[in-house]
Amino acid sequence: MQFLTLILSLFLAVFSIAAPLEPQNESNLKGLDLQGLGPNKRGIAYNDPGITKLFPAPGSKVSWMWNWDSWTENAQDGYEYVPMLWSDHPDKTSQWEKHIDFWVHVGPGLTHVMSFNEPDQCGNGGAHACMQDIDRTVSAHIRWIEPLRKYGDKIKLGSPAVTNGHQDPATGQKMGLDYLGHFLDWCIGCKIDFINIHWYGNHWEAEQFKQFVRDARGKADGRAIWITEFGLLTANDEEKKSFLGEVLPWLDEQGDVDRYCFFWAVRGQLVREDGRGLSAHGQFYNTS
Repeated sequence: MQFLTLILSLFLAVFSIAAPLEPQNESNLKGLDLQGLGPNKRGIAYNDPGITKLFPAPGSKVSWMWNWDSWTENAQDGYEYVPMLWSDHPDKTSQWEKHIDFWVHVGPGLTHVMSFNEPDQCGNGGAHACMQDIDRTVSAHIRWIEPLRKYGDKIKLGSPAVTNGHQDPATGQKMGLDYLGHFLDWCIGCKIDFINIHWYGNHWEAEQFKQFVRDARGKADGRAIWITEFGLLTANDEEKKSFLGEVLPWLDEQGDVDRYCFFWAVRGQLVREDGRGLSAHGQFYNTS
């Protein structure tokens, strides 16, 4: 499958997520605005917080960020930070409640939270949450995400983020939107304010990407849609710019697409190899 080829080859490094940092104090987060810079949908996914400082520029449309974790420090001032509970593994859940409590009380407060990262996919050396048993995923979501309902409408809660796969070749389990549909059906009474989807394909497949979003709309059943990862197989800067030139205006026109992130803020992708600025397609994504 295309998405497996991508993850197995080009983008393995993204999932080497650092262990959550211990909360320090509010001075380390000076300027961090959990309500973001404005209504723009566009965000950045990162591991190195220093890289987020390359994006502020005249005309920038980036307003939020996430990092496959529930903690960040020393990132760019003013961007809304959205925490994620990557999986139900103890190394993630042990700090979850402490981190969320911190974000709720810092600055203007927390507004959005994301559930697990690609629980529908296993393999690839632990690069995904690998929680293909729906009962397990629902139980973990109820245990760790549902308690945030106590904040009412102040915090919007997301579904687990799923891939654009169909069936795991290693396990035979359903993936992607089928998995998401089962989760939504089985998480009875859960507060799911937005669904979270990922897509990987080729630079000539803009229409396939749009159709995937349309298909996700059917699963969303009126909920908002977040696309927190979408990326391309081997493509050069010009091919990426061409793809983005077609899909970004379309995404901005979709009333139910609230947020999206092109993959991803790292050297060799949205950032130049030397780390001294944005790549050509990174600049295009930032301001076009």
